[in-house]
Amino acid sequence: MFENDKAVIRVEECFLEGGDPDMRDHDCKVLTCSPEEDDIKLLLYEDDITVISLDCIYLCRIDSEEGPVYSRITFYKRFLNKLGCVICARINSGFTKKV
Repeated sequence: MFENDKAVIRVEECFLEGGDPDMRDHDCKVLTCSPEEDDIKLLLYEDDITVISLDCIYLCRIDSEEGPVYSRITFYKRFLNKLGCVICARINSGFTKKV
């Protein structure tokens, strides 16, 4: 579900006291998405992997064929591999068509 679709993530809420999260939109591609397991893996474009905070909740917009869908996600792992910057997240709120 949503594999290879474009996604955009943005910090919605930060738990890190005194933290200064990167509030810009970050373009991604969906590598895998499993709503049944509340898991999504994204490939981050054009940004350094360190801009993604593990202490924030992000709003994720996926541009699917049926139109955009939204979810709140929390990242639990980020790493580099041959594809580039991969970020793994838990889906917190399911997917909706409205923010």
